[in-house]
Amino acid sequence: MEPKVLAAIPGVDWKGAKAFREILSHEYGRLDLDVLADVVGQKLPGLLAGVEKALPGER
Repeated sequence: MEPKVLAAIPGVDWKGAKAFREILSHEYGRLDLDVLADVVGQKLPGLLAGVEKALPGER
């Protein structure tokens, strides 16, 4: 995403999100299923809400 979009969604660990995406895409053999469950259950809903607020109508 563009830096202005990232800045419009405060409180997100974008560096961590990018690193997690890299593991999902390229190193999925290292993926810890407990971490994945935590991200999907605890972190993804807040991220999605922030993105939807920053980019209304962009679904």
